[in-house]
Amino acid sequence: MIINDELLKRLEKLSSLKLDDKVRQELICDFDDILKFVDVLNEIDTKNLNLEIQNYTPLREDTPKKADVIDNVLQNAPSTVGHFFSVPKIIE
Repeated sequence: MIINDELLKRLEKLSSLKLDDKVRQELICDFDDILKFVDVLNEIDTKNLNLEIQNYTPLREDTPKKADVIDNVLQNAPSTVGHFFSVPKIIE
């Protein structure tokens, strides 16, 4: 990908930014350096890497539990109907 003034103007429009000429040239150089770095990373051969995750956090068993959270929360509500909050009607 080539970073040029035309592409930077498109990005400027999409991001709703207005850049002066000095900043525009600096950004073109910075973006170009970043893309060169990414190209170097793309050259690395990762096909034969054996990546084992060390010290991972084990997942716990997902088991349902009975909780009285609803009753505890509704105790602080000013008005309830059954197991629900009751609020004034706001739409006619």
